[in-house]
Amino acid sequence: MLESYMKQITNCINSLSSYLRENQEEKRQNYCEKLEQTLELVIKFFKKYDALNNHSFRCQNIGIDLLMNPEREVRWEINTQNKTEGFKKSMTTKELVNYCWDNKMDVKSLITNLFSYINQILSKKKQRMSNEIDRYNSEINCLNEAIDNLNELIEMDIPEEIKQR
Repeated sequence: MLESYMKQITNCINSLSSYLRENQEEKRQNYCEKLEQTLELVIKFFKKYDALNNHSFRCQNIGIDLLMNPEREVRWEINTQNKTEGFKKSMTTKELVNYCWDNKMDVKSLITNLFSYINQILSKKKQRMSNEIDRYNSEINCLNEAIDNLNELIEMDIPEEIKQR
């Protein structure tokens, strides 16, 4: 009667034991290396495309800021909005990676929010550029029309009486 349950329980215990036998430090190292590489590439991206600003995005009730100063030095800052334990801390990329691992942050959510933020920045830049292009084209069209109209007026025969008055 309980044989089926015993089989399932034994299977669960074996699976858990197998998981725990895996090298957790190796997993941690791999995770940290990949996340650090990703965050360093994020820094390179912002230095290349938007180095004048600090950048903020959210992940799991945590605000994450990338602070960039004119000397091109960068720091990460985390700001938790947790009611019981709110804090603000500045850290290096490696420290942020360790924070993410230690606090079991949802890295997939972090990266998704980061890419959403990058998309917003580039969309705004594209819109501003498009507005500048539209304005330029509108002004050039106006100037071309003014030139054509003035040339037409100059080529017109204007009676002497109009000139004298």
